[in-house]
Amino acid sequence: MMDSKEKGKVLLLYTLLFLCTFVLAYSPFLREGKSFIWSAYDGWSQHYPALVYIGRYLRNFALNFLHGEWTIPLFDLNLSMGADVIATLNYYGFGNPLYLLSAIVPTHYTEYLYSFLIVVRLYLAGIAFLAFCSYYKKPYTHAFIGSLVYVFSGYAVFSAVRHPYFIEPMIQLPLLLIGIDLIIKRKKPFVFIAVVFYSALCGFYFLYMMTIMAGVYALIRFFDVYKEKRLKEFAAMAKRIMGTYLLGIGLGAPIFIPAVIGYLTSARAEMTVKRNYLFYGFNYYFNNFLDMIAPPGSWDAFSLAAIVWMSLVILLFLSPKKHRNLKWLLAIGGVFYLIPLGGHIMNGFGYPSQRWTFGLTLLLSYILVEMLPVLLTLDRKQQLVCFSSFLFY
Repeated sequence: MMDSKEKGKVLLLYTLLFLCTFVLAYSPFLREGKSFIWSAYDGWSQHYPALVYIGRYLRNFALNFLHGEWTIPLFDLNLSMGADVIATLNYYGFGNPLYLLSAIVPTHYTEYLYSFLIVVRLYLAGIAFLAFCSYYKKPYTHAFIGSLVYVFSGYAVFSAVRHPYFIEPMIQLPLLLIGIDLIIKRKKPFVFIAVVFYSALCGFYFLYMMTIMAGVYALIRFFDVYKEKRLKEFAAMAKRIMGTYLLGIGLGAPIFIPAVIGYLTSARAEMTVKRNYLFYGFNYYFNNFLDMIAPPGSWDAFSLAAIVWMSLVILLFLSPKKHRNLKWLLAIGGVFYLIPLGGHIMNGFGYPSQRWTFGLTLLLSYILVEMLPVLLTLDRKQQLVCFSSFLFY
């Protein structure tokens, strides 16, 4: 284990690497004098006004509280033709602890806060990935590489300036998996409870997706940890996970439950799209295959660093008897990614959507960290296999 001084050095080095990469990656915005507010669609019309509203709401609440009015406004006639505040704005950040910063930023500076929060989210996503690698005792030098691949993936770059809220699960998922692994090992559940609580405050949409991912992870991890009395141990594990999960949800219930009720009673919850749930179409697969290590990124196209391709070749073809868990997770994630039914399930049984691919991005970035020691010590035959596969690509 690293002491506090070593952790401080690792954090400082990551911060420097993150800032340098961020400036290089987002320099076109700076060069063209553009903000991070997506003016064409949801950024300017939804996310930015919501942040302005939340800031005003919090300031008014604090002012009223200081004057002895302790009521919490839950309905506002200025939202559309009158709407529930939590149900309307939870999706846009109402309840997210990061948005408390909007209370101390004047309205005319909210544009800068909007951009600042995007940078903070990306930065925290990298910190969460480092924590995940540290939990599994990976060298921090390898974890740095994986964290930059994770933070500047196609999903992250595409989402950050379109729907900044979509970066939140990139922070939460690695910590959620740490928490659930601790519960599987019968250790203290506080990390898991805290992350579920935080995620519930931030919204049910991505918490739903992460719950499915955590369930798959727990099932695979269980067989790795327990070799005997599996039926009894599985029942005990399921009980521990469900109990602590419900506790985390309960702590976030004042925000979580009104948001869920608001969605279930809305017209959008009844939307259905009829389509083929088994095949996207040849062009979809071909284009996204080409964009696996090339821009532009999206929820569908990973747009990862080219070194990830090499790590997949090593995992699948050069280490046939190792890393069984990673292969199972990759196989399950691959099936969900390749068929529309997977996107249908992960999108709450609505229209098929790949907004859940932050989970696959985490998996692929971690596979890179896991395969780096092998990648750096390839023999001549292994080098030839990797080079040939990359040349084919």
